[in-house]
Amino acid sequence: MSSRHFDNPFEDYDASKHGGADETTLLDKPLILKLVKDYVERILTGSGKSDYKLRADLYVGEAGIAYMFWKLSRSKELKDLFPCLEHARHFIQRAKEIAAASSKSSRTSRVAFLCGNAGVAAVSAVIAHDLGEQDDAQRELHRFHEGHSVAVSGGYDADEILVGRAGYLSGAFWLNQVLPAKPIKRAEIEAVCVVLLKRGREYAKARRCAVPLMYEYHESDYLGAAHGLCSILHMLLESPWFGEGSGASETKLADIRGSVEAFLEIQDENGNFPTRLVGSDKKLTHWCHGCSGAIYLLARAYLVFEEEKYLAGCRKCADSIWRHGLLYKGPGICHGVAGNGYAFLLMYRLTGEKRYLYRAGKFAEFLSAECFVANARTPDRPFSLHFSGTAAVSQTAARVVIAGAGLLGNSVAYHLTQNGWNNVIVLDQRTIGSGTSDFGSGTIGLFKPSPERNIILESVKLYERLQRAGHNVGLKRCGSLNLAQTHDRVVALKRRIAYNMPAGLYCELIDAETVRNLHPLLNVDDIQGAVYVPKDCIADPALVLEVLAKLSKQAGVKYFENCRVEFVNTKGGRVESLETDIGTIKCEYFINCTGMWSRELGLRCKRPVRIPAYPAQHFFAVTAGLNLPEAKLLPCVRDYDSNMYARQLGSEMMVGWFEKAAKPAFENIKDIPKNWKEHIEDSAPNHWEPLWDKAVDRIPLLTDSGAPTITNSPDNFTPDGRWIFGETAEVKNYYVACGMNGNPLQGSGGVGKALAEWIVNGTPTIEMLPFNIQRFLDLHNNRQYLQHRIREVVGRQYAILYPNQSEYKFARQLRCSPLYSELETRGAVFGTKMAYERALYFDSDYERK
Repeated sequence: MSSRHFDNPFEDYDASKHGGADETTLLDKPLILKLVKDYVERILTGSGKSDYKLRADLYVGEAGIAYMFWKLSRSKELKDLFPCLEHARHFIQRAKEIAAASSKSSRTSRVAFLCGNAGVAAVSAVIAHDLGEQDDAQRELHRFHEGHSVAVSGGYDADEILVGRAGYLSGAFWLNQVLPAKPIKRAEIEAVCVVLLKRGREYAKARRCAVPLMYEYHESDYLGAAHGLCSILHMLLESPWFGEGSGASETKLADIRGSVEAFLEIQDENGNFPTRLVGSDKKLTHWCHGCSGAIYLLARAYLVFEEEKYLAGCRKCADSIWRHGLLYKGPGICHGVAGNGYAFLLMYRLTGEKRYLYRAGKFAEFLSAECFVANARTPDRPFSLHFSGTAAVSQTAARVVIAGAGLLGNSVAYHLTQNGWNNVIVLDQRTIGSGTSDFGSGTIGLFKPSPERNIILESVKLYERLQRAGHNVGLKRCGSLNLAQTHDRVVALKRRIAYNMPAGLYCELIDAETVRNLHPLLNVDDIQGAVYVPKDCIADPALVLEVLAKLSKQAGVKYFENCRVEFVNTKGGRVESLETDIGTIKCEYFINCTGMWSRELGLRCKRPVRIPAYPAQHFFAVTAGLNLPEAKLLPCVRDYDSNMYARQLGSEMMVGWFEKAAKPAFENIKDIPKNWKEHIEDSAPNHWEPLWDKAVDRIPLLTDSGAPTITNSPDNFTPDGRWIFGETAEVKNYYVACGMNGNPLQGSGGVGKALAEWIVNGTPTIEMLPFNIQRFLDLHNNRQYLQHRIREVVGRQYAILYPNQSEYKFARQLRCSPLYSELETRGAVFGTKMAYERALYFDSDYERK
């Protein structure tokens, strides 16, 4: 038996015995939950005793306890054990009072994240943000910023992560990870990195070290994570210099990389590292000294440089920790069992190998072992973050992760469970259904071209099954009237009848008088005909979404709200993991169902993914005071030539439009905000009043309703007006479902079914080729291009598309051949194919607009 650690009593992972186990089996979750509860209750009891030693900081003080409760508040499984945010508020307030009562804030205190007031300010800012106290959050961020001037000054001597510049960087990276506004600017981070690099070079040169960068601690060339080279290099690898658009010089990058390579070469045959470059015994297996801290640097190096030698180094660290990591020093993070157990969670996220999840579970189990409880040492500050380390949230892994908990995301999750897959996570940056899914018209129309009709039919079948099973989704058959004001429209409707009737959809051409009989409220004086579709129906998007989420949860799908995907990591051209604002999630498949945020999320990938969809402002009106009878619903109306639709909504009418000249949403905002309702134009009378006048002409009764309630609900539209679906060309196992062009309800059931089939079986049973995401070019993903094209895409949903006469007017002349001008002077009329201008025919009298 070693004097530093217990002998490991556990059998190591054996694939033949444990290979079939899932996450729940590998981790004894009831035991872990019990441990968390026991530790937290001890902290709450012990921290209130009169002999309790008070300190402010994160490392061994009140801020660390506050951080623990904040972390619990972000855990879906743990947040309800205690009033976490209220406890976090209590302890961070105590930390601030202790800090304020201490002597005048020193330079070290202002810059130190783990052991100073910078950490208190950072944790306080995040807690205030989650409590909705934004003014307090800004004040605390300002206090954190006070450390920046110290960190970039040459006179400050500490570079380490506990009290130095690397610690300030770790706080900055954490704040940018958990706060949506990313308050620490790139330039501020790079300025600290420049000073770190300069000091490391100067010290290495003065000491004549073989390593390009080296740092001093207690007059030695120190390597350990707490005070030395290891964590400093880790923070430099986290910097923007190793991200997109680096801007750093090759010399800087080479010195950092050379130092990481030199550090790896120091690893011994047992997987451990010395604490110092010279004269160390290599016997420590702590986060602060040795392989338990080094593994984080090597993991980051593997992600940045994608070289297998770093992963091999991580594996050697993990094996050493398994042998020597059950420490006598107690359960803490810095030099305890919890800190060593985290290394296995890191390896599980990095590799997806069950071996490491199994090992993490065993280390957690050891915390309740009789020999550990009886013989482990009591830490100097037993109620600090050291002691409560086991309460921090285990990172999660899943086979499939879906971003976006709207209609499409919930439909995909539901259909995956129907195919036997329940290791699924659904994330949403706000809450389930907080996007625009439940703002749709609720109409479901089958009178479509074949590809769309087949998918919508699957949606109808799904909603019928749900309704029959006792789940109220508001499904009602009311039929639809598709109106024609012109002879050309009658011809277009007849063509559509011709390919829908043979496919089994009953629809008939009727005259104006029959229209009046079916819908007595309509003015039919200018109607030349209409098509009646008895099977068309309505449903409630909010109820459908709620039911799908409920059934998915019952089948084992996990939902994490207020969780934003920050970045999609790839390896070997495939999805590997997701960086979120509450942690990293390892996954095999990723599905982007984030609606109008899909394009932006597609760009946040190691190889950016093209998802050309952009929201247009989409208006609808609801009357008040009509008091229509609800016993017999009126048919839905689509008045194509007036670009409007109308349906009965309870005892009122809903009227909406697909206008010819639509308006892009969020046109002057850089990124589409998650609190989109606060940034959308609520009322634009000059835009919707002419449309409302047409609605009144069609339904004269609307004049009796007074001023309608107008809602502007942006919805995603695509450059060609077709849905976006499928696996991306850029990254394997990255799937997309979005761009529903104004009515997600009618397509989401079928699209969810098809996507689940594709992932599970390799191919969908529904024809989806017209909607394949791989039909687009980089050009189509340009934001300015989309904002121009979307203006007319909306109205084309109801337009007659005449051959060679209905080309797009916006976003043109982007790809022209050398002959373009010559052909134009000779009367060429151009169309586009993949944005190339091509002569369709010649007409010298054609008027170009």
